[in-house]
Amino acid sequence: MSNYGAATTPSPPSTLTFKRSSIAIGTSIVHLISLAPNTVTQRLAALRFFYVQVLKRGWSVAETPYPRKVLHLPQVLSQEEVARLIDAAEFPFHRILLMTLYATGARRAGSHEIP
Repeated sequence: MSNYGAATTPSPPSTLTFKRSSIAIGTSIVHLISLAPNTVTQRLAALRFFYVQVLKRGWSVAETPYPRKVLHLPQVLSQEEVARLIDAAEFPFHRILLMTLYATGARRAGSHEIP
């Protein structure tokens, strides 16, 4: 029974040795896998949390290679597509709502706020 207690006790954090090179290798592997930039940023944040909060070590954001954010342009509908969308409304109330949203230039997020 005494061996069981020794086998289940976790080793102290001081026995863990992490170097900046291991973080650089980890981040380069993440880049090689070609994940989405947001996924890479999220995983780097998890590494930073582990490094700072658990290991109580410093973390330099300047030395961390974060990927650039990809900016997506909004999709613009043609006049024919807008006309088909408005004509596809089943009820007159929905048609009026669509026409109002289009006329005011409201974005999709603004349409959710309408009761």
